[in-house]
Amino acid sequence: MNKKEITFGMVLKDMRKEKRMTQKELGRLTGYSQNTISNHENGVRSLGEKEIERYSEAFGITKEEFALKLSEYSKTNESLVKNLPRILVGRMHEKGITEEELINATNIPKKKFKSLLNGTLSNIYVNQIYLLSEILDISIRNFFEDLDYLETNEEYQNSIEMKEKIDKDFFTLQYSQRKELYDFFNNLLHK
Repeated sequence: MNKKEITFGMVLKDMRKEKRMTQKELGRLTGYSQNTISNHENGVRSLGEKEIERYSEAFGITKEEFALKLSEYSKTNESLVKNLPRILVGRMHEKGITEEELINATNIPKKKFKSLLNGTLSNIYVNQIYLLSEILDISIRNFFEDLDYLETNEEYQNSIEMKEKIDKDFFTLQYSQRKELYDFFNNLLHK
């Protein structure tokens, strides 16, 4: 497994969740088994042009759009290497969670866990990063973005739900309501 496969797995999992699909549903659209999709999402199985094409079709996007998402995620690998050790150590201390507890809960071998704490990311699976975020009660975005504070899983889930609601209902609002909503979020973003 390499960084490219981890990146692909993260993009794939995020896109599947964004479309509110299960692995089984995605399997029906791609012809892949649930196990194969799981292996792709976890960066265990290598991918080629054929897989990218199938997933792109299943998500209703072009291969170019998929490639753009991959390149955006590749840029975040540097942030992950920089942010993960700092967040792990700080959050473990805050929550009173030991290394052993995290190792057991995530199935990350002790040697690899130590390498995470030292800032090297050899062979961490996507599902392990998600588990770390859930156990430490922080959004996975904290690992990839330089946020001023640690966003909790609950805050992250609420923001996703709000985004989906806005995406769904925004154009059913009257113009004045849309403008008001736009201005509100624009002010928040520029504080």
